[in-house]
Amino acid sequence: MRKHFSGRKTERVLLTVMLLLSMTLTACGTGDNKDSAQIQTAQAGSEAGTSDGASEGEAQAVQASEKDDYYEAINRELIDSWEIEPDESAKNWFGILQDRVDERMTEIIRKTSEEPALEKGSDESNIRAMYLTGMDKDARNEGGFGKTVSAFFDEVDAAGSVDELMRACMQFNRDYGLYSVFGLYVGTDFEDSSAKILSVDAGDCGLNKEIWFSDDESNQKMASAFEKLLEKLCVIEGYSEEESGEVSKNTAELMKTLAKKALAQSELYDPEKTYNVCTVSELENLFSGNISAEMIEEIYGVNGDDRVIVSELEKTKLMGSLLTEDNLPLLKEYVKLCAQKDLCSYMDMDSWNAAAEYDLAASGMEESRPFEEMLITDIQGLLGFECGRIYCENYYSEETTEDVGRIIEQVIETFNRRIDALDWMSDATKKEAKNKLAELDVRVGHPDSWPQDRYELILEAPEDGGLYIDNYLRAAKAASDYSFETKDEPADRSLWPDTPQTVNAYYDSQNNSINILAGILQAPFYDPDASAEENLGGIGTVIGHEITHAFDTSGAQFDENGNLRDWWTAEDKEKFRALADEVISYYDGMEVDGKSVSGEQTVTENIADLGGVSCITEIAESEGYDLKKIYEAYANIWASKEREEYLAMLMAVDVHSPSKIRVNAVLSAQQEFRDLYDIEEGDGMYQEKMPEIW
Repeated sequence: MRKHFSGRKTERVLLTVMLLLSMTLTACGTGDNKDSAQIQTAQAGSEAGTSDGASEGEAQAVQASEKDDYYEAINRELIDSWEIEPDESAKNWFGILQDRVDERMTEIIRKTSEEPALEKGSDESNIRAMYLTGMDKDARNEGGFGKTVSAFFDEVDAAGSVDELMRACMQFNRDYGLYSVFGLYVGTDFEDSSAKILSVDAGDCGLNKEIWFSDDESNQKMASAFEKLLEKLCVIEGYSEEESGEVSKNTAELMKTLAKKALAQSELYDPEKTYNVCTVSELENLFSGNISAEMIEEIYGVNGDDRVIVSELEKTKLMGSLLTEDNLPLLKEYVKLCAQKDLCSYMDMDSWNAAAEYDLAASGMEESRPFEEMLITDIQGLLGFECGRIYCENYYSEETTEDVGRIIEQVIETFNRRIDALDWMSDATKKEAKNKLAELDVRVGHPDSWPQDRYELILEAPEDGGLYIDNYLRAAKAASDYSFETKDEPADRSLWPDTPQTVNAYYDSQNNSINILAGILQAPFYDPDASAEENLGGIGTVIGHEITHAFDTSGAQFDENGNLRDWWTAEDKEKFRALADEVISYYDGMEVDGKSVSGEQTVTENIADLGGVSCITEIAESEGYDLKKIYEAYANIWASKEREEYLAMLMAVDVHSPSKIRVNAVLSAQQEFRDLYDIEEGDGMYQEKMPEIW
């Protein structure tokens, strides 16, 4: 899993309501998941309907002191100067810097699109084709769903049995990577990170279970807006108004039924819950005998004894039990709506508008982002590394890699000493931990090898008859083809999961690597002209956060090679879990805007925050740096202001604590912070317990 440090890019709410979010400085994790160090704040700010860190939803008229509310004392003036634009969900440094990146990419893409004489299949040619076909609204309306999706829907409608429906769905999934009732993919094996393994997913829930079943009014509105989206998509497909209401209601109920069996957000980062392995042949029984293992082998080109990870076992079993002939009419409606919601941003303008209206309602924004801006975001989602290579060629200095690399070396050396100093860990486990740290793969800026160079992709511009949805599916198919064609080859550990222009950083437990992306290497996180204190409080704490992810409750289950292996003594593991429980207890119930933080859901990120700042604090003391400046820089990078709707969604699904807590709770647990500001019992920054693991 990958764990990201993410500071979320907040303007658009994904239909699947993911992390991240991904958007995203997330923290480290295991397997294919990412964790980030994102921080969100919560307080009703001076602007109605926003949250910016003031406690209990009340704007503070008097400047807080560092002893009572450090986040507020450092960031209040900055937050007050920020105005959330009508087409934004939040304002924070992650969003501001991502906007800067996107503006640069927009300029690059526009310029590229004016050059017709480009080599077919090149980064520039494919970006140009996506941009021009995406901007051609008339062609998109005329093309509708496109020939491929229309043919798939016809096949679904014509299915006379569950077996025929499954064949259509499996083929669509194999070709384009989209799933509803069944999806099979190729990933990296948890127990052997050098090998690939199949993974299965089944039962698209539409929204996270935390949103479907939330008691929060804002999240309930999001769920209602999603059901309205489904209804609009039914109308677009051709159902009558009455039929659309019934079909969308039935589909939403099926999604909610599946969501009840889905894993919670905190469980998705726990390989003990997600690493459930069977064979392709055994999938037949897992799906209650309602799918054919032979059909899977035929369509995906796999063997019956190939191993498969089933990450959400109970949800998969439930989906299998629902694949009955009695449910065939419902399953057809569900399959088509899942495809529509996944592709509506790439199809006709009625579908695009339906998605935009949902984003607007779900995020609390006052108006939608401009069409071209959203298009550029989608292009970077599809052709992210093509865009990333061009971005780095124009806007990234290789000197930055060297400078940040030196900071990383300093943090690793300090973390190594801190492991030696642990009084709760035995020498045997310390040896394993230090070996893992020594083998850490450090990646800064951008990859040396690019995924688009591994297979051919030629997208068609308007003058060649290209259509936006067709180009999207052509790119998706090329990626899926390559994935299955190379499934028996060793895992390619040189590939980066995230694009370099993303404002984020993350730890990848299956590579045992930290990735500090080019996008985040901008002020205030990093500035070559800034002081050592400013860079340590910014990118230094990010680096410390990501390294600590290698030793959080999830990352600690993987060894120096990225393999799922128990390298702990039994006694040390018990002590570690007890310390993690202290972190859970410390954070559990802390509030922002009247909403409580879940210590269990956020434990991996909280451990990373605590470890990262503790490490940088030690560096500051050993080097004689001004600790006050470092803490101020740390607080500053987490300054944030969100709309209430967006904050409610984050509190429900995000594995990161809100920004204000990421600052105040972390610093309150540092003895050096207490000494620096003379924090005493009765001060707002005083906490009786000070959890510490790393």
